[in-house]
Amino acid sequence: MIFLVVALAISRVALANRLIESSQSLHDLDQKISELTTENESLSEQLRGKEALSLLSPLAQEAGFTKSTDLTFIQKSPSVALGTSNLSELLR
Repeated sequence: MIFLVVALAISRVALANRLIESSQSLHDLDQKISELTTENESLSEQLRGKEALSLLSPLAQEAGFTKSTDLTFIQKSPSVALGTSNLSELLR
């Protein structure tokens, strides 16, 4: 009788240990699924962006837009609101 109680106690401890290991493995797999889902969403977003850009060029050409060969830059003037320029300089 004592042997049976000891055997059942050992079996229960072994089973509990297996359940804990399985739970940890399941948690690790869930975490990996979450990471892969996030990565998949990021890659899908990048792909959609590239597809949109590849579609944009032909549509722009059909609308009559052309690629510019000469670029002109405009110098940014100092801000009046921030007080970084003199009013007399702006009135000239």
